[in-house]
Amino acid sequence: MRKVSLTTVFEIIVIDDGSTDNSFQSIENLITDKKVTYKRNSLNMGKGRSVQEGIKLATGSYILIQDADNEYAPTDIPKMLALIGAAKNKVIYGSRYLDDAGNRNYRKYPGQNYGAWIFAILFPYYIYLLKKIWISDPLTGYKIYPAKLFDSWQPITQGFETDHEITCHLINSDYELIETPIAYYPRSKKEGKKIKAADALKAIYTFWKFRND
Repeated sequence: MRKVSLTTVFEIIVIDDGSTDNSFQSIENLITDKKVTYKRNSLNMGKGRSVQEGIKLATGSYILIQDADNEYAPTDIPKMLALIGAAKNKVIYGSRYLDDAGNRNYRKYPGQNYGAWIFAILFPYYIYLLKKIWISDPLTGYKIYPAKLFDSWQPITQGFETDHEITCHLINSDYELIETPIAYYPRSKKEGKKIKAADALKAIYTFWKFRND
Protein backbone atom coordinates (compact mmCIF):
# COMPACT_ATOMS: atom_id res chain seq x y z
CA MET A 1 0.00 0.00 0.00
CA ARG A 2 1.29 3.46 -0.89
CA LYS A 3 -0.03 6.80 0.23
CA VAL A 4 0.74 10.18 -1.22
CA SER A 5 -1.14 12.24 1.37
CA LEU A 6 -3.39 11.87 4.37
CA THR A 7 -6.53 12.43 2.29
CA THR A 8 -7.89 9.89 -0.21
CA VAL A 9 -4.98 9.27 -2.58
CA PHE A 10 -4.06 5.65 -2.01
CA GLU A 11 -3.96 2.23 -3.55
CA ILE A 12 -4.13 -1.25 -2.07
CA ILE A 13 -2.06 -4.05 -3.57
CA VAL A 14 -2.96 -7.56 -2.46
CA ILE A 15 -0.32 -10.24 -3.01
CA ASP A 16 -1.75 -13.73 -2.55
CA ASP A 17 1.30 -15.90 -1.97
CA GLY A 18 -0.10 -19.22 -3.12
CA SER A 19 -2.83 -19.42 -0.46
CA THR A 20 -5.03 -22.50 -0.11
CA ASP A 21 -7.61 -21.07 2.31
CA ASN A 22 -10.05 -19.29 -0.02
CA SER A 23 -8.30 -15.93 0.36
CA PHE A 24 -9.30 -15.00 -3.18
CA GLN A 25 -12.99 -15.49 -2.41
CA SER A 26 -12.62 -13.31 0.68
CA ILE A 27 -11.46 -10.28 -1.30
CA GLU A 28 -13.06 -11.00 -4.68
CA ASN A 29 -15.70 -8.31 -4.17
CA LEU A 30 -12.95 -5.71 -3.60
CA ILE A 31 -10.94 -6.41 -6.73
CA THR A 32 -13.38 -4.48 -8.94
CA ASP A 33 -12.37 -1.32 -7.06
CA LYS A 34 -9.86 0.62 -9.17
CA LYS A 35 -7.81 1.28 -6.04
CA VAL A 36 -7.27 -2.44 -5.43
CA THR A 37 -4.75 -4.51 -7.38
CA TYR A 38 -4.65 -8.27 -6.90
CA LYS A 39 -1.84 -10.67 -7.81
CA ARG A 40 -1.76 -14.35 -6.98
CA ASN A 41 1.37 -16.50 -6.93
CA SER A 42 0.73 -20.05 -8.05
CA LEU A 43 3.24 -21.26 -5.44
CA ASN A 44 4.24 -19.91 -2.03
CA MET A 45 7.35 -17.80 -2.72
CA GLY A 46 7.94 -16.25 0.72
CA LYS A 47 7.08 -12.91 2.30
CA GLY A 48 10.14 -11.14 0.90
CA ARG A 49 9.28 -12.13 -2.64
CA SER A 50 5.69 -10.95 -2.14
CA VAL A 51 6.90 -7.62 -0.76
CA GLN A 52 9.09 -7.15 -3.83
CA GLU A 53 6.18 -7.88 -6.15
CA GLY A 54 4.00 -5.37 -4.32
CA ILE A 55 6.72 -2.72 -4.58
CA LYS A 56 6.96 -3.23 -8.34
CA LEU A 57 3.21 -2.86 -8.78
CA ALA A 58 2.83 0.21 -6.59
CA THR A 59 2.74 3.71 -8.10
CA GLY A 60 2.60 6.15 -5.18
CA SER A 61 5.13 7.97 -3.04
CA TYR A 62 5.20 5.76 0.06
CA ILE A 63 4.96 2.03 0.74
CA LEU A 64 3.35 0.45 3.78
CA ILE A 65 3.44 -3.32 4.22
CA GLN A 66 0.27 -4.68 5.87
CA ASP A 67 0.18 -8.36 6.83
CA ALA A 68 -3.21 -9.97 6.31
CA ASP A 69 -3.37 -11.71 9.70
CA ASN A 70 -4.64 -8.69 11.68
CA GLU A 71 -1.70 -8.66 14.09
CA TYR A 72 -1.27 -4.96 13.25
CA ALA A 73 -4.12 -2.45 13.41
CA PRO A 74 -4.82 -0.33 10.29
CA THR A 75 -6.11 2.36 12.65
CA ASP A 76 -2.45 3.13 13.40
CA ILE A 77 -1.71 4.03 9.76
CA PRO A 78 -2.83 7.71 9.90
CA LYS A 79 -0.65 8.30 12.95
CA MET A 80 2.36 6.78 11.20
CA LEU A 81 1.77 8.75 8.03
CA ALA A 82 1.43 12.01 9.97
CA LEU A 83 5.04 11.63 11.12
CA ILE A 84 6.35 11.82 7.57
CA GLY A 85 5.43 15.46 7.03
CA ALA A 86 7.30 17.22 4.24
CA ALA A 87 10.56 15.32 4.83
CA LYS A 88 11.73 13.03 2.04
CA ASN A 89 14.19 10.85 3.91
CA LYS A 90 12.01 9.67 6.77
CA VAL A 91 11.13 6.05 7.43
CA ILE A 92 8.46 5.20 10.02
CA TYR A 93 8.65 2.05 12.13
CA GLY A 94 5.69 1.13 14.29
CA SER A 95 7.11 -0.11 17.60
CA ARG A 96 5.29 -2.66 19.73
CA TYR A 97 7.58 -1.85 22.66
CA LEU A 98 7.33 1.93 22.99
CA ASP A 99 4.75 3.52 25.25
CA ASP A 100 3.04 6.84 24.51
CA ALA A 101 5.83 8.69 26.32
CA GLY A 102 8.46 7.13 24.08
CA ASN A 103 9.85 4.83 26.77
CA ARG A 104 10.87 1.24 26.00
CA ASN A 105 8.73 -1.39 27.66
CA TYR A 106 9.41 -4.95 26.57
CA ARG A 107 6.19 -6.36 27.91
CA LYS A 108 5.07 -9.78 26.76
CA TYR A 109 1.84 -9.68 24.81
CA PRO A 110 -0.84 -12.29 25.60
CA GLY A 111 -0.32 -15.22 23.25
CA GLN A 112 3.17 -14.13 22.22
CA ASN A 113 5.68 -16.97 22.02
CA TYR A 114 8.37 -16.78 24.73
CA GLY A 115 11.16 -17.32 22.21
CA ALA A 116 9.93 -14.50 19.98
CA TRP A 117 9.55 -12.21 22.98
CA ILE A 118 13.10 -12.85 24.25
CA PHE A 119 14.56 -12.39 20.77
CA ALA A 120 12.67 -9.10 20.40
CA ILE A 121 14.47 -7.89 23.55
CA LEU A 122 17.95 -9.05 22.51
CA PHE A 123 17.96 -8.26 18.78
CA PRO A 124 18.11 -4.44 19.18
CA TYR A 125 21.33 -4.82 21.17
CA TYR A 126 22.85 -6.90 18.38
CA ILE A 127 21.97 -4.19 15.84
CA TYR A 128 23.42 -1.53 18.10
CA LEU A 129 26.71 -3.42 18.34
CA LEU A 130 26.89 -3.64 14.55
CA LYS A 131 25.59 -0.21 13.49
CA LYS A 132 25.54 2.03 16.60
CA ILE A 133 21.86 2.79 16.13
CA TRP A 134 19.09 1.96 18.56
CA ILE A 135 15.83 0.59 17.16
CA SER A 136 13.45 -0.57 19.88
CA ASP A 137 11.54 -2.93 17.56
CA PRO A 138 13.44 -3.85 14.38
CA LEU A 139 11.28 -6.98 14.11
CA THR A 140 8.07 -5.00 13.70
CA GLY A 141 5.97 -5.82 10.66
CA TYR A 142 4.65 -2.25 10.39
CA LYS A 143 6.91 0.07 8.43
CA ILE A 144 6.45 2.94 5.96
CA TYR A 145 9.14 3.44 3.31
CA PRO A 146 9.60 6.23 0.73
CA ALA A 147 9.06 4.64 -2.66
CA LYS A 148 12.23 6.24 -4.00
CA LEU A 149 14.21 3.87 -1.77
CA PHE A 150 13.52 1.15 -4.32
CA ASP A 151 14.14 3.18 -7.48
CA SER A 152 17.75 2.08 -7.81
CA TRP A 153 17.90 -0.73 -5.26
CA GLN A 154 15.95 -3.93 -4.66
CA PRO A 155 16.23 -6.50 -1.85
CA ILE A 156 17.46 -9.91 -2.94
CA THR A 157 16.23 -12.04 -0.03
CA GLN A 158 12.87 -13.78 -0.29
CA GLY A 159 11.69 -14.70 3.22
CA PHE A 160 10.98 -12.88 6.47
CA GLU A 161 14.62 -11.74 6.45
CA THR A 162 13.82 -9.23 3.71
CA ASP A 163 12.68 -6.83 6.45
CA HIS A 164 16.18 -6.89 7.90
CA GLU A 165 17.89 -6.48 4.55
CA ILE A 166 15.79 -3.36 3.95
CA THR A 167 16.56 -2.02 7.44
CA CYS A 168 20.28 -2.45 6.81
CA HIS A 169 20.00 -0.57 3.53
CA LEU A 170 18.05 2.25 5.20
CA ILE A 171 20.65 2.66 7.92
CA ASN A 172 23.50 2.63 5.41
CA SER A 173 21.68 5.13 3.18
CA ASP A 174 21.27 7.74 5.96
CA TYR A 175 17.49 7.66 6.12
CA GLU A 176 15.99 9.06 9.31
CA LEU A 177 14.29 6.20 11.11
CA ILE A 178 11.43 7.29 13.37
CA GLU A 179 9.57 4.95 15.72
CA THR A 180 6.07 5.39 17.07
CA PRO A 181 3.96 3.19 19.39
CA ILE A 182 1.46 0.87 17.73
CA ALA A 183 -1.05 -1.76 18.79
CA TYR A 184 -0.17 -5.43 18.40
CA TYR A 185 -2.33 -8.56 18.54
CA PRO A 186 -0.04 -11.58 18.11
CA ARG A 187 -1.25 -14.87 16.71
CA SER A 188 -0.28 -18.20 18.21
CA LYS A 189 1.11 -21.11 16.20
CA LYS A 190 -2.29 -22.75 16.48
CA GLU A 191 -3.74 -19.70 14.76
CA GLY A 192 -1.22 -19.96 11.93
CA LYS A 193 1.85 -18.04 13.13
CA LYS A 194 4.69 -18.93 10.74
CA ILE A 195 7.77 -17.44 12.44
CA LYS A 196 10.18 -20.11 13.71
CA ALA A 197 13.47 -20.24 15.60
CA ALA A 198 15.27 -20.55 12.28
CA ASP A 199 13.98 -17.11 11.33
CA ALA A 200 15.78 -15.62 14.33
CA LEU A 201 19.05 -17.11 13.06
CA LYS A 202 18.31 -15.77 9.58
CA ALA A 203 17.71 -12.30 11.07
CA ILE A 204 21.10 -12.37 12.79
CA TYR A 205 22.85 -13.60 9.66
CA THR A 206 21.06 -11.13 7.37
CA PHE A 207 22.08 -8.14 9.45
CA TRP A 208 25.67 -9.37 9.52
CA LYS A 209 25.72 -10.06 5.77
CA PHE A 210 24.26 -6.69 4.75
CA ARG A 211 25.72 -4.57 7.55
CA ASN A 212 27.83 -2.59 5.06
CA ASP A 213 25.60 -2.92 2.01
